[in-house]
Amino acid sequence: MAKKKASQGAFVMSAEMRKVVSENPEIKGKDAIALLKKRFPGEKINENSANVAFSNARKAIGVSGKSTAPAASSTPTRRPAAAKTQTAKTQTGNFSVLEAAKDLVEAAGDSQTAIEALKQLDKLQVGK
Repeated sequence: MAKKKASQGAFVMSAEMRKVVSENPEIKGKDAIALLKKRFPGEKINENSANVAFSNARKAIGVSGKSTAPAASSTPTRRPAAAKTQTAKTQTGNFSVLEAAKDLVEAAGDSQTAIEALKQLDKLQVGK
């Protein structure tokens, strides 16, 4: 249908958009639409159709800016193994550390004093 109208000299937006994009490959979509409206003030230009025509024109001249995505492989990817849960032995070890921390806080008087004592102990590198 567009070819028939074009042969009669009527306004064909896609053809005009191709001309605009080929004249200036760096033009932005909104600027191209504004230029078409300026060149053809009596024509009704649908912005959505103009955006599609702009995109198609850029693809046709090779300035789409998008690289083609690689084809998906036919082999499925392997899923990572499920995370291992903690054993009872590790949990018991943590409980004894918590008991020792509780005793430290009681001996220090409050948690902030206990934290400061641990920082000082770390600076002295005692037990390393």
